[in-house]
Amino acid sequence: MKAVGIALLFGLCTLFGFRTAEKKTVRLKTVRAMLLELQAFSDAIMTGGETLQRLSERSGVFYSLLSAYLKELEQGKTETEAAELALETLNGTGDVQAALKQFLTGLSGASGAALRGRIHSLMPVLQAAETAAEAEAGQGRVFRCIGVLIGAGLAILLM
Repeated sequence: MKAVGIALLFGLCTLFGFRTAEKKTVRLKTVRAMLLELQAFSDAIMTGGETLQRLSERSGVFYSLLSAYLKELEQGKTETEAAELALETLNGTGDVQAALKQFLTGLSGASGAALRGRIHSLMPVLQAAETAAEAEAGQGRVFRCIGVLIGAGLAILLM
């Protein structure tokens, strides 16, 4: 029975390390996807051929955020409320959340030049978030090793 408890403890510690490392990697993937989608959004705005509603139908992190924002606006919410509700689905840092809220607020009535300005002000924030997420993702291996080592250490103590 003791061996089962030790194995369970070791497994849980290892799982904790691997799950923490995975969260760091997911954040990096999300920020990178958002940067690419924002660039595609910028290109679509510059050509002027697509509406915000049509752009929101595309798949991706940024487009799902845009879609949620537009749906909240259709339900009669103010632009600030719609941006806050849309951002609830996104798991990001405070700087990214604030920049995205500023980007979304007033988006529906903005001209092409104003949209390009908003995009250019959002890009550096997302690039800084990507740099931070890269550093965190690099720590993923450390978290995996720590999980295994703590599990092994506790298993040895309980033997």
